[in-house]
Amino acid sequence: MLNYKHVLHHFMLWILIMGVSLGLTLLSIPFDKEGFQMDRFFIVSMIYLLFYMIAFYSNYFFFFPKFYKESRNSLYMMIIVIWIIVLTYLIAQVEYDYMKQFRNEHVSNDHAFRPDIRWILAAKNFCWIVSMILASTYLKIQERMRKVIVERNCLREEQLRTELKLIKAQINPHFLFNALNNIYSLTYLKSEKAPESVLMLSNMLRYVFDDCSVESVPLSSEINYIENYVAFQQMKSSEKMDIIFEKKQVNTSLRISPMLFIPFVENSFKFSKIDDQKNAFIYIELKTDKSNLHFSIINSISTTPVKSGAHLGIANVKQHLEVLYPAKHELRIEKNDETYSVFLSLDLS
Repeated sequence: MLNYKHVLHHFMLWILIMGVSLGLTLLSIPFDKEGFQMDRFFIVSMIYLLFYMIAFYSNYFFFFPKFYKESRNSLYMMIIVIWIIVLTYLIAQVEYDYMKQFRNEHVSNDHAFRPDIRWILAAKNFCWIVSMILASTYLKIQERMRKVIVERNCLREEQLRTELKLIKAQINPHFLFNALNNIYSLTYLKSEKAPESVLMLSNMLRYVFDDCSVESVPLSSEINYIENYVAFQQMKSSEKMDIIFEKKQVNTSLRISPMLFIPFVENSFKFSKIDDQKNAFIYIELKTDKSNLHFSIINSISTTPVKSGAHLGIANVKQHLEVLYPAKHELRIEKNDETYSVFLSLDLS
């Protein structure tokens, strides 16, 4: 369908074509113009323009949509060639009859037509008709290409949304299982912190399943979540854990994809086993510079082997980053005999 802008463009195009056609047709009259009637000539020129419009819109609305195929176009080409010949003959005949009538009315009999005038008129109108067909074909191909691009972009966005939902569905249960294990440990030890941990878990789950349903959250929400997570883990031990969460000049109004940092934090607790290992530590640092965010976490490594599934959350986050921040993130993970380090930079502009 043609929208308002397309209608305006088509109207301006036909005004231009009409002007050119009028000028060329006026110049092509091969005899004196004495007694020439402009209104009559204008009407005939409008008839020419009507043929051009028939050529353009018949292909634009009917022949191209119905018969044009990207693989095989022999039928379409045959129909178009026949249609061009028919239109060329009709418009050339109309122009010849008009010129003949004009000659009989206004020109002396000793001023004869050129013998090849029919072929000259046919060649001129053939060029016009072919130009109209090519122009309409070009516009329809452009429309198809734009439509394909839009459809591909929509499909890609839908795939990204589906992929992101799957990633989040993997991350959230991963956290939940860990939290339930913590509560089980507190309950098993008959700790007084067990009721508090249940309340804290409830608040954390509300954030995970309600607030995280949107594509982005304020950075302050993620910071609060990490602080609650650390406090939740601290409840498992009667001794204070060596955990530092340092925030340097953080712009908390920046928005970020939810639950992006927590898999790294979870893994730091897994690899360090800080709840039962002496000299274990976790150091978390978060800072921003305009729209750039820098997150790092360094933890000690326990001598006790870590379960094989411990890297699942990291793999999900890597996929998450590729989906949401393509070419706008840098993730570096380093590991040695004593420490495990993660450095993440994001461009949130």
